[in-house]
Amino acid sequence: MQTTVSVIRFAASGAFVAIGFMAAPVAAQDASPAAGETVCAVEPRDVDDLVAFYFSPEGTPLATPAATTFGSETELPAGEPVDAVTEEAVNAVVAELIACFDAGQYARAFALVTDDGARSLGPDMSNPDEDTPDEVRALLEAQLAGTPVADEPGMEPGMQTQVSPGRDIRLLEGGRVGGVWTIEGDTSFIVFEQEDDRWLVDEFIDIVEDGAASGGTPTP
Repeated sequence: MQTTVSVIRFAASGAFVAIGFMAAPVAAQDASPAAGETVCAVEPRDVDDLVAFYFSPEGTPLATPAATTFGSETELPAGEPVDAVTEEAVNAVVAELIACFDAGQYARAFALVTDDGARSLGPDMSNPDEDTPDEVRALLEAQLAGTPVADEPGMEPGMQTQVSPGRDIRLLEGGRVGGVWTIEGDTSFIVFEQEDDRWLVDEFIDIVEDGAASGGTPTP
């Protein structure tokens, strides 16, 4: 079974992680979306800033943060339910994040995550086949420019990653928020931090063996 982080990275064409960084579908930003479809419209992160998350100034790959998991939803941190405004806001962030990865717009997707989140979803630098800073920069810039590139193996143009609305969204220590989302059938606890009045994804934590019920409210 793929973990949610693997699915997210695959939604980012896998080219950012473990498959090689030279092929990814690019979607035209002015295409007309279907009714109710989330559009990737966020302003992109600076490409040089992103490259600096993954490589030293000398071009040496930097370590990717290790992924963590929960064995079940009973292990999740507890907290009081969030209000409706916060719930709507974090659901919108997840929906647009996935839409940006599906559109092959990584720099825009990473504008919806914290610095730590961008590092954790970036290239797997333990893989010797990962690419150079110049290659990473070239692809990010080509995506933003709408330059067509070859389709990534295993992906179909216009594909949409299936993501459920979040549930059991709760307040966490330190002012963060967390909730449960299902992405392509795999369940993850997504943690958000607020920066400049915006909620940003900080962590994707996979729930490896989810035996919990599909609803309900968190227990304080």
